Amino acid sequence: MLLADADNATAEVRVVKGIALHAALLDQPLQYTTGGKMAIGATVAAGTPYFASPIAGGIAPLADLLTGAFGTFLGWGVSTTEILVDISAAGVAKA
Repeated sequence: MLLADADNATAEVRVVKGIALHAALLDQPLQYTTGGKMAIGATVAAGTPYFASPIAGGIAPLADLLTGAFGTFLGWGVSTTEILVDISAAGVAKA
């Protein structure tokens, strides 16, 4: 598995399979979630949509996606610490 990167032109890197539940070293097992509430270890805003970030492996609000970024929706902020994960990829770059 690779870190998702919203502004990478390589389709394989843009595909989001899930959000990691812990850090993992190369060739080690990784657990991830594809849905449900998740504390992401950072401050989020309730009601804000979150997407795969142009920084590999990151999560960003919609406002942080620049033109050309491939917006993969990750979920909605539901509190100051959690998002409701519901991954959906449009497969098109932001205009």
